[in-house]
Amino acid sequence: MVDNLSGRANEASAEVASSASSIPMGKSAYIGRGFSTFSALWKGDCLKFAGLPATPDVNSISTDFEIKVIQSAEDFALMMEISLSAAMSLGIYSGSLAASYMNRITESKTSSFIAGRVTVRTIPSNMFFDGLSPVGLKALAMSPNAFHSTCGNIFATSVIYGADFIFMLEVSSQSRTQAEAVRADLDAHVGVFGSASARFTESMSAISSKYSLSGKVVRNGLNEDLPDQTPQALQAYALAFPKKVTDNEGKAMAPVEFGAREYVTVDPKAPTFGRAEIALDTLLAKYIAAHASFAELKGWSDNPDDYLGLSVDDSNRLTAAMKTAEQIMIQAKERVEELSTAPLEAAVQPVTELEPYSLPARLVWVELSVGEGETFLGVVPPGETRRVKFRGSWSPSGGTTWWEPANGHWWVDITGTDGVVRSFPSPTDVVAKSGESVSVHLFDQPGNYGDNVKSPSDPACAALY
Repeated sequence: MVDNLSGRANEASAEVASSASSIPMGKSAYIGRGFSTFSALWKGDCLKFAGLPATPDVNSISTDFEIKVIQSAEDFALMMEISLSAAMSLGIYSGSLAASYMNRITESKTSSFIAGRVTVRTIPSNMFFDGLSPVGLKALAMSPNAFHSTCGNIFATSVIYGADFIFMLEVSSQSRTQAEAVRADLDAHVGVFGSASARFTESMSAISSKYSLSGKVVRNGLNEDLPDQTPQALQAYALAFPKKVTDNEGKAMAPVEFGAREYVTVDPKAPTFGRAEIALDTLLAKYIAAHASFAELKGWSDNPDDYLGLSVDDSNRLTAAMKTAEQIMIQAKERVEELSTAPLEAAVQPVTELEPYSLPARLVWVELSVGEGETFLGVVPPGETRRVKFRGSWSPSGGTTWWEPANGHWWVDITGTDGVVRSFPSPTDVVAKSGESVSVHLFDQPGNYGDNVKSPSDPACAALY
């Protein structure tokens, strides 16, 4: 088996604020070291080898520009090159930057995420081995699990130096339907561009010109703080990043990727862990699926009024499903911990299965303008109809009197596919049809909108349903 320990140089901690720049240039601290894919931790030096890998040649590097639509926590983990077993530790109870993005991507149904990435890499520095070291032979003589505890199940055979710059951009939409359309459009602008920085610039500029974006750096291999994280500033920094890395004889570079093999390739008596690795993959898949379900169900539990048409029995079933999803995550983590302790002996017990459940579409609340202008709510999807639901309050008199739009004081404006606008005063039960756009404006006397104020605790909002 050949594996790739990308992004695990810094003790596989899955920290994403910086790359593995804490490892000095030219040192081989990780070549020949063991690694456990079950715990995502480095192990001991269990091999005999001669010499050190060559110092990386900064004149022989590759640069790659990439833009990718991120649709799941798995996509994010792959972009960040976080091992899935390490990603498990970034669950809903963790406060790291990686966890916050993985959870946001999982929970958000109306946002679209894209990642921009620039990688700078040297050619691999390889090492050859003459068999197990005395430490490895001693562990092997004890037991297969003792060998894993000391040496791991694979070892690093080569190192690649370099640095990464990765940033995330978020596009907020007012509905799932709109978000899906945005993601489909973004797919037309993303790709792996190699060293073609001009194509990267062209795609970033096209995206920035069409959408309102919020940006955040999630990894900077140079450990520099960026005071401005606008899309334009992130794009400019990404273009300058390769030269920043190779300046000063490449001293900013650190080990970022490792090639890996099983120990049986250097000693036929070494144990293999194929069945345990299959069990690990199964547990990780169950954990990720349960995490996604838990996030969705917790969104319902925290905001039950955003979901219409649920009976008491429906709510009870959803509550039970949320508890089961959380139980599955706990069980999966416990099983992985058992595997990491004794991968060849641990009897992996099955985890609980989650019964199928269904949630109605969540209402997307849009805060209403208390001024004279109208607030756009959205366009009715093809073949469907929508009504308008209100909540919150506003004051037409500087805060002395409060009106609830649910009880009136609004107009609904529907623009048909022919461009004709029809206005309906409260309390009309308005039904918008396929392809029609819906807006709302609050009612006040002409010229009297200047003293209108929104409620600080529960502002007037509307949603299509």
